[in-house]
Amino acid sequence: MYCTGDISQTVNCETRSVQVNFPAEATDDCNVMVIEYNATGSTTFASQVDSIAAINVGTTVVTATASDSTGKTSTCQTSITITTGKY
Repeated sequence: MYCTGDISQTVNCETRSVQVNFPAEATDDCNVMVIEYNATGSTTFASQVDSIAAINVGTTVVTATASDSTGKTSTCQTSITITTGKY
């Protein structure tokens, strides 16, 4: 399983969140993989299947979990840090 590397982005002072893409990839020799994303920190969500979301200013850790039809799972994480710039 592979997750996007850590992401840092600076936004203007009025911005509260920004759309971020954090795709993960997983392969399996025999079964179809399903990837779900969960986030903790300044942004939270659970069991999201899209790899793009509005991420709030602060630090969010996105955990991607891939699972196959036999119940095997694998996980990886991406840390996303959004900071505000100065005037």
